[in-house]
Amino acid sequence: MHISELLDLVYEAAVIPEYWSAALDAIAATANAHGGAIMMASRDAPRFVTTRSYELGFEDYIRAGKLERNIRPQRAMALKHHGFLADLDLCTQEELDRDPIYQEFLQPNGFGWTVGTLIPVPTGDLIVFELARRVQRGPFERDHIARLDLLRPHLARAALLAARLGLSAVRSAADALGAVGLPAAILGSSHQVLATNSLFEALSPRVGTAVRDRLHFADPAADRLLRRELQLALENIDAGIRSLPIPAVEGGGPPLVVHLLPVRRAANDLFSRGRLIVVVTPVVVGEALQVEVIQGLFDLTAAEARVARGLLKGDTASEIAEKSVVSVHTVRTQIKAVLAKTGMERQVDLVALLAGASLPGLTRPGRPRAR
Repeated sequence: MHISELLDLVYEAAVIPEYWSAALDAIAATANAHGGAIMMASRDAPRFVTTRSYELGFEDYIRAGKLERNIRPQRAMALKHHGFLADLDLCTQEELDRDPIYQEFLQPNGFGWTVGTLIPVPTGDLIVFELARRVQRGPFERDHIARLDLLRPHLARAALLAARLGLSAVRSAADALGAVGLPAAILGSSHQVLATNSLFEALSPRVGTAVRDRLHFADPAADRLLRRELQLALENIDAGIRSLPIPAVEGGGPPLVVHLLPVRRAANDLFSRGRLIVVVTPVVVGEALQVEVIQGLFDLTAAEARVARGLLKGDTASEIAEKSVVSVHTVRTQIKAVLAKTGMERQVDLVALLAGASLPGLTRPGRPRAR
C-alpha cells in the first residue's frame, strides 16, 4: 500500500472506529509484521483493537489481567523516546525468554518479536501501538523501525482527533437529551462525569459531582446504592438499565429516579469516552401517564407493571394476587419493588403518582408547553 493510502486509512479510522483494524493491518505490512494491537491504557480495564491474526487469545489474556506483568511500557516511558522501540531495545534476550507475555501469549500463537510506541492523549489516557512478527521472521530491523517512526506523528494526530471527536460526541449527547427535557450526564470509562446539560446542573445539590468528578447524590442511602451499581457496571455485571430512586426532600424537591444506561456501541470503540448515560427524571403530579409509559420510565418488570395497574384500579393486594394467580406475599414483594423504583415510601403516594404523574419539561403532542 502506498504511504498516502495508508495515511488516508489512518485518518479515516480516527473518524470511523471500525477502520482501525484495517489500518493496523496496513501499518504492520510496512514493517513486515504479522499482527498487532492498539490499546488504550486507562484507570479501568484496557480497551483495544487487534488485527485478526493477533486476536486469538489476546482478549482472554487482557481480561485475565496478565498485561500488568508487561515490563516494556514502563521501560519505554522511562526512556522518553518519541518513536517506536523494539523488544530488544527494552529487554535483554534472557529477559524475553522469561517474559510471561512471550511465554503465555506471543509464542504459543506463533509470534516471537515485537515493536511498539506510546502516545499520550489529552484525556490522560495512553495509547499503545504494538506490532508483532512470527518467530521465524526474526527481530525488527532498524530500517523497518525508521519507517514506523515516519508514521508515528500521523498516528498521534489521528489518536488526538479520535479522542476529541469522542468527547465532542459526549457533549452533544447530553445536550440532545436536554433538548427533550431530560436532565442527563455522561460518565466516562472510570465513571467520572464527562458532560452534563443545564437541566442536570439545575438538580444540584441533590445530584452533582464530587471529588475527581465522580457522580454524587446528597441523599446518603441513594449515594451508597449508586456506588454499588457503578461498581457492578464497571465490572460489566448485568450491564442493563439500572434505575435508582432518590426520595423527595422535605419542604420541596420531588422524588427523583436515576437511570444508568450503558452505551452499548462504546464497548467496541477504542477512543469512545462515554460509557454510561445518566438520566434523571423528577416525578411530579400533573397529567396522567399510561401505566405502560410508567413501566418504561421506572424500569418496571411486566409483573410489577401489572401490580401497578391493579393498584391504580383500586384493587387490594389480595385481589391482585387472585387475578394474577400468585401469592399475596409475592404481590406485596412486587409492590415494595415498585415503591423503591418510583422513589415512593407509601402506597398511597404511589397510587397518586400512577393517577397523575408527569415529567417536568415534557409536553404531550398538540398541547402547548405552559409558560
